[in-house]
Parts: sequence; C-alpha cells; structure tokens
Amino acid sequence: WKKDSLLPAKLKKESKLAFLSNKTCPSNLQTDVLKVFESLKDLGLVVVGEEIHCNQTGYSLDIVIGVRKNQNEMAVEIDGPSHFINYSPNGATILKRRQLSSLADRPLLSIPYWKWDELSNSRIRKEKQTDKKRRKQYYLRE
Repeated sequence: WKKDSLLPAKLKKESKLAFLSNKTCPSNLQTDVLKVFESLKDLGLVVVGEEIHCNQTGYSLDIVIGVRKNQNEMAVEIDGPSHFINYSPNGATILKRRQLSSLADRPLLSIPYWKWDELSNSRIRKEKQTDKKRRKQYYLRE
C-alpha cells in the first residue's frame, strides 16, 4: 500500500483491513493443483505456501512455489469458471493479474480450469493405457 495515497490515513487503514480480512476457501481444483506441485519435490520444486497474502498488493495468492536450488518464488493463481466469461477473464481477474504482475515481487502463473482439466484428462488416459498394457503383459505371462 503506497504511502502517497489520497485517502485519509484512517480510511486507508480501514480499507486495507477490510481487504485483508476476506476469508478464502481453496477449491477442489486448487487442492488438486497443490497436490501435484507437492509431488514434484524430487524435481526441486517446493510449495512455499497456500493462500499467502502478497504484501505489495494485499491479494491472497492461491499457491506460492519455489525452486530449491535458487530460492526464486512464483505465485500461482488457479482460475476456476467464476473467473471467466466465455473463456475470457472477467474484470476482477484481469485487474488482479495486472496488479500482481506489475506490483508483486514474484512472477505470476495463471492456470485456467479448462487447461488443468485437459492435462488431468490426458494423464488419466495415459494411466489407463499403461494399466491395460500391464494387464495384457500379466495375462500373456500366464
């Protein structure tokens, strides 16, 4: 929050507290993405936290990830259907992305729900194909 604000100090403080007091509730989609990031520890990816407040903007960041060897962090926003109108980001989502990209001290990765669904469905298909191959190999051995 900038010090050169045109708001009176009391109103500025109350506004900031109201903004920061919004409760967040991670979606199932966000939980799924978090689990995948947590599974990538062996590749050097570390989950720094979930629902972390950005000091520069006051926004809540869905997930913050880091790379173990260089200490760099990245904010990850999981954008569900309520963030879009016909697959285009709505005004609130555009504003949040713009402010996080220009004011925050870390890069931003936005993951739209339909892209995550595509990746998940592709992974499930591959797992089913692998499972079918294993079953065939098992039966061929007998």
